[in-house]
Amino acid sequence: MKKPICLMAAMLAMLAVSPKVATACGTTAECPSEAGPLRAGEKVYVATTDDDGSPGDAELVKVIAVQKDGAYAIKSADGSFYSNLNLEAFARLKGCIEDLCVGSRVVAVAPDAARVNEGAEVVGIGFNKTYTVKFDSDKAVGFGWKREDLAEIPKGVE
Repeated sequence: MKKPICLMAAMLAMLAVSPKVATACGTTAECPSEAGPLRAGEKVYVATTDDDGSPGDAELVKVIAVQKDGAYAIKSADGSFYSNLNLEAFARLKGCIEDLCVGSRVVAVAPDAARVNEGAEVVGIGFNKTYTVKFDSDKAVGFGWKREDLAEIPKGVE
């Protein structure tokens, strides 16, 4: 597994005090940032970095422990353990932000993105209010996509 991104604790504090944003979640249980902290045993996507430190893809992992300071420890598919990860490094496998939910079909439309014009499925909702998507072409999973960088494909159109 590539090394998970360890984000600053200040970002976590900022998330905890930010005002509530109107969403299309329906219930707080569907909104990752409002559904409470992660629990041991929960499967989530974690952001990774490439060997050169640049943002990488996302990997499906299992939360194995909640640390005393509120950070998380995870176990990757290859059996590696990582710790001291903050909420912003994760995306839950359920929920919605605005009009996109896990399971929504999208096209990447960010003009400067390496994957512009590629079809994908939303597979995770980030605690940092971004989307995690799995691309159709190679099944790579991208973390941290903003709403303005994705166009929804209405059901029945494909």
